[in-house]
Amino acid sequence: MGTKQTTIRAGFALALALAGTLHAADMPALDPNDPRVGDRKALREMLIATEQAFNKVDLDAVLRVLEKDAVVVWQDGVRTTGHDQVREHYKRTFQGAGGAILKSMSIKAALSAPAHFYGEQYAVAYGTTKENYDLVGGSTVSLDGLWTSHVAKRDGAWKITALHFSTNPFDNDVLRKAGHAAWIFGIVGAAAGLIVGWLLGRRRKT
Repeated sequence: MGTKQTTIRAGFALALALAGTLHAADMPALDPNDPRVGDRKALREMLIATEQAFNKVDLDAVLRVLEKDAVVVWQDGVRTTGHDQVREHYKRTFQGAGGAILKSMSIKAALSAPAHFYGEQYAVAYGTTKENYDLVGGSTVSLDGLWTSHVAKRDGAWKITALHFSTNPFDNDVLRKAGHAAWIFGIVGAAAGLIVGWLLGRRRKT
């Protein structure tokens, strides 16, 4: 293995190792006297694991944090129920023959506030995302999003039972790019109209 390749892999491994430390700085501070501090740490570790699974497009890792019948509303508005539908959604998004949408994605999730616990077995957590997508056609899209998750403790481990992603439908990168494209097409259309009008005018004179 070449020195350059070894350096790149070492740097990638270091980035993953530092992920938990970097995220800890972005999350609300933990109260060491909180009786649920152990559960809060476990939920934060699950958040980091979920983000890394999404970013690596690691379907198996995604399924490990999802309850078998988990309901997820994805960034594209698709709703899935259970592992089989998650697999189908990933297949369509990244592997669909003639219909794949994404080549890769990068999501940075942040926790907006400490999780709300409901008894010993359930909790709700919510936060924000910074999302970047590389589309199959070569375009890139960046979005600021929101997420909300319901989790349940199963056999001592927390699992996501419901997860919802959303973004502002009236102010996002997709709309801005669409508006920019419409502006360009409008200018091209106007220019084409002027040229056609000029040519027709010359034809009438001749």
